[in-house]
This record gives sequence, C-alpha cells and structure tokens, in this order.
Amino acid sequence: MHSDKTYHLYVQRYLKVLIFGMLTLSTGIDFLIISGVFHSSNGNGPPRLVGLLWLLIVSWYWYLVLTIPHTIVLSESGQVAFNGVIRKRLTTMREINSIKPYGGQIGFL
Repeated sequence: MHSDKTYHLYVQRYLKVLIFGMLTLSTGIDFLIISGVFHSSNGNGPPRLVGLLWLLIVSWYWYLVLTIPHTIVLSESGQVAFNGVIRKRLTTMREINSIKPYGGQIGFL
C-alpha cells in the first residue's frame, strides 16, 4: 500500500485577496484601455498598443501567480510533486537540496 505524504502550503488570506484583487483590477483596466473606453471624442487617450503591452505584462504575472505551488506531495518511490494551479513539477528527492522559505516568498510550509 502506497501512502504519499501531502503538505499544503499556507498563504494568508489577505495576501490572496491582495494578489488576486490587484491582478483582476489590472486586467479589467487593461481591457478598458484596449476597448477604447478612455478615449474622448477628440481622440485623446492612451493608444491601444499601450493596452496590448500592458496585457502582456499582466498575463505574465497571472502565469507566475498561478504556477506557485500550493501543495507538495512526497511519494514512497522518491518522487516529489510541486502542484500549482496550472502546472505540476515532478522531481526526485535526490535532486532537492533544501525546501525552505526565502525572502519574498509567498507560501510557507
């Protein structure tokens, strides 16, 4: 019988709200820029190219946040899985030197 050990990483609620709130707000404002809502009748306003560039930047931050592991699974076979929302990284125990928080890290064991 295999018994995998699972560790859930902890992120404080206010950090979740802050991070996802800011990304959602940035994405919403970006779609308003791209759609031309901020343009006046005489054509003043940010160019749509700025909105597309901003969308690229915000998309990159969405990718980074959604790939942060929220669970670590250790199997008896020696494999370690770091599970994020959109990505799962597999490695072996031999390849890991240390699992510990470092400055600027969001989740903790």
